[in-house]
Amino acid sequence: MKIFSKPFWLPVSRRTKPSTLIQGGKGANLVRMARAGFRVPPGVILTTHLFSCSKGRDAAFLKKIIARAVGSFSPNTLWAVRSSAVAEDGENASFAGQHDTFLNTPYKELADRVLDCLESAHSSHATTYRDRLEAPVEMSMAVVLQVMVKARCAGVLFTRHPVRPDVNRIVVEGIPGLGEDLVSGRTTPDRIELSRSGKRFSTVSQTRNNLCLDGVGDALFAATARTVEKAMGSPQDVEWAFDGENLWMLQTRPITTLKRPTKVWTRSWGDEFWAEATTDLQYTLMGRWIREDYIRGLGRMSGWDFLARVEPFERIHSHVYFNPEYMRRLLTLVPPAFRMERFLSWMPPYWRAEVASLEFRPGTFIVSQIRSSLKDKNSGMFTHYKKLPLYMEEIRKKLSPGLNQDLSELDDKALWDRFLQNDRMGRKHFRFVRWGLGSYLVPTRMLCAWISEYWTSHTRESDPEGHFFEMLLTSPLGNLTTQVNSEIQALSAAAAKITGLVARLLCEADLPSLEDMAAMPGSAGFLQEFHEFIGRHGHRGSSREVHLPRWMDDPALVLNTVLAFAASDQKFQNDPRHGDLKDSWVKEISLRPGGWWKKPVAERILTLAREYTIYRENQRYALDYILTDMRHVILEIARRLTARGVLSREDDVFFATYEEMEGLWQGALSKIHDLDERRGCFNKDSLRLPPEWIIDGESYPQSLDIQDMQEGLLVGTPASPGVARGMARVVMRVEELRHVRQGEILVAPNTDSGWTPVFGLISGLVVQTGGMLSHAAIVAREYGIPAATGVNNACRIIRTNDMLEVNGHNGTVAIEHSTRELQARAV
Repeated sequence: MKIFSKPFWLPVSRRTKPSTLIQGGKGANLVRMARAGFRVPPGVILTTHLFSCSKGRDAAFLKKIIARAVGSFSPNTLWAVRSSAVAEDGENASFAGQHDTFLNTPYKELADRVLDCLESAHSSHATTYRDRLEAPVEMSMAVVLQVMVKARCAGVLFTRHPVRPDVNRIVVEGIPGLGEDLVSGRTTPDRIELSRSGKRFSTVSQTRNNLCLDGVGDALFAATARTVEKAMGSPQDVEWAFDGENLWMLQTRPITTLKRPTKVWTRSWGDEFWAEATTDLQYTLMGRWIREDYIRGLGRMSGWDFLARVEPFERIHSHVYFNPEYMRRLLTLVPPAFRMERFLSWMPPYWRAEVASLEFRPGTFIVSQIRSSLKDKNSGMFTHYKKLPLYMEEIRKKLSPGLNQDLSELDDKALWDRFLQNDRMGRKHFRFVRWGLGSYLVPTRMLCAWISEYWTSHTRESDPEGHFFEMLLTSPLGNLTTQVNSEIQALSAAAAKITGLVARLLCEADLPSLEDMAAMPGSAGFLQEFHEFIGRHGHRGSSREVHLPRWMDDPALVLNTVLAFAASDQKFQNDPRHGDLKDSWVKEISLRPGGWWKKPVAERILTLAREYTIYRENQRYALDYILTDMRHVILEIARRLTARGVLSREDDVFFATYEEMEGLWQGALSKIHDLDERRGCFNKDSLRLPPEWIIDGESYPQSLDIQDMQEGLLVGTPASPGVARGMARVVMRVEELRHVRQGEILVAPNTDSGWTPVFGLISGLVVQTGGMLSHAAIVAREYGIPAATGVNNACRIIRTNDMLEVNGHNGTVAIEHSTRELQARAV
């Protein structure tokens, strides 16, 4: 009974329950892997109970136990003997290489090698290692006996990059034959880095003829990494062996080099919603609306007190960074089945396995839905999007008539009241859209992804980059941005009819102004249409930043785009209409078992996901009204503060905070002394691409990594499918869009609504920042333009007139002919 209650050995099988105290760290991990269905070499674990009893280290007794444990195996079997201490292969320490491992051990030597394995715990290097970790001098230890795999190649698989916390990559190293020389460091391995879907980023080969890892296959490594990480609940360092047919898991441990940081900031959220560099005034004004009325207001309304204690975002070097801890907490309200990899991009790469397995809190979720429906009449997933057009019309009627008003006619009180009115409208806007953007956009997308995964053939395996999924969610009806762009194309057609205009555009570098065009024959019709267009959409601009002009402030911003189209001889190659994937998707669902009820459910969820994707773009049209009127009021306030001598120059106001501007206006402050310094920092930050991650105060990526560019190939996020080939046009500011010509590939830091009119002209798009939900990605999909986003250092590496090939299927950008190389040859 004693042996039964405290077993001296256990098989490595699905029937065994994992226990670190009994099987040690390595043994318990192997049992978990076996229970999860992985190929683990058969074997047994000599438990900690055996070696804690007085007879456990007696060679004769040990031989009897081993004979019972491995009695079902052939006597000719060769064994691997591995230590498995209780603290070994854990979250905090791996003990890798501290205790001895013996390979190809025959049956008759097993007891001796087990004792040698136990004795290695007292070696000088193992003792030093324990002292450094402040681990106990005597640790309970088990020993694993595994059948040797006849390996053609072997190595290690890191399910996340073991050194760089900023990249979401799988790293594989391997050598021909057994992997012992790799682990010991005696042999330099072949090495590859892969995306989660199996796309290869880099290769380092030590063999002349071929890469030994090719015999296994990138897809198998990627699939194994995903499933191992999901089964173990954290990033893993896996030792594997390949016998020519099967991939065997020899052992696995958490990647202990990836320590949890105390503070992480990411640009992932900023690039989706707040792309550009942000002035002090914009951040403290609109940032207050987003923080208090959108994010924290949503938490208070829904009863999510656990979110109120997290700072959601911060401005660092003039750019807004998001706190992924906020999203990590929020995902406890999402069922694990819906937390697919493509929706975890806001998480640090090494957190994603943990986040995917966080405990779901259904009670909190249900209560939040009831609370929100009772407290805010605008909530409700099935009805909220229908209220957006009415809300937008309300904003237009209230603000549009006053956008051209001469604010100098207002007295100080009326001017400040106008500012406060806009402030209230901004807060109201984010209280309204917190439902469409904060509660319904991502969940409806998650539901659609789940339906695709389990009810159709368009799974993560068949659609790893999510192209079918994203195009499915792209409505053929388009949004207000694409509708405005269609009007711009129509304007360019009218401009092209002006006598002599196209010839001037092709022959002269300077673009004509509206006054120049008024002197040309046949321009009257175009000018009338253009002024009517500005009357409808003049509140739009290239950015939400209040320090930048709107189209009504500087009509040349949009006129230059119109003229760029006209110079292309009206060959508008891109139409924001595309084939609808809905019918085939729904038909497949209807033909599956239970299709009679699954079809209407899928159609309803898809409709909601599309509506909220359109909603994301359209709500910005209403926000632009508020920000444009706010900009005009702020400029008038600045003019008066400058006249009083409080500001040195009018645009100093944009580098004061909201509270400081109020203090200057009310007389509580007489001067702000560091405005010039703030301006200088902002101007410098505006010209630099912000790092994607700031982890414990350190920026990642720290510099251009050679792995980001190999043989002229840049790698980013595949944002819109297709392949485009053409000359690059690098554009750093919206004013430079006038230089874009038909068929070129636009390369930019990021884009906003003011950039997208040229999408009807370009053949491809490359942006340095953003993901699948960024403004650039959404509009590129609507136009059917191949696009890669998140291409690190694209604007620094690529030059105008380089010949590029943009592959929107895998996110790569190939530089086929570089002007940099031609210049070097000429020198």
